[in-house]
Amino acid sequence: MKKTDLAYYTGIIDGEGAIGICKHRDTDCRRGYRFQLSVQVTSLDEWLLQSLKIAFCGNITRSKYGFAKKTSWHWMIHCKQALEFLKAILPYLRLKRYQAEIAIKFQEAKRRGGWQTDQEYVLEEAQRILIHRQTRKGIKIDEPNL
Repeated sequence: MKKTDLAYYTGIIDGEGAIGICKHRDTDCRRGYRFQLSVQVTSLDEWLLQSLKIAFCGNITRSKYGFAKKTSWHWMIHCKQALEFLKAILPYLRLKRYQAEIAIKFQEAKRRGGWQTDQEYVLEEAQRILIHRQTRKGIKIDEPNL
């Protein structure tokens, strides 16, 4: 993929996207919860999200919002796909760089199978909180307020 295309998609994520670690109920998990990396964009422009899907896979859903019930589109990728996407756009990210760095470390540390240790659970919860805090407060990435 061209650098200009990666920079374009990065601008979409920096401006309209969301990087997060979601906490889901999971009855197969010892604690009843599991954590999952996700990257998502919501837009009124279906073409924009279709181009993301073509380039990086993922899923697109449609919904209606507002009084006029306008159609909006929602693109989302999870786990390994999200990891590869974030690694590709990381050099160009500005506003969400710190969130992407946390998300990449989160996903790379995930191990498959077996019970999650207490230390792994606490680390994943801390990473989820850090990303959420960055999103909510808009803390500058160059000056993380840990």
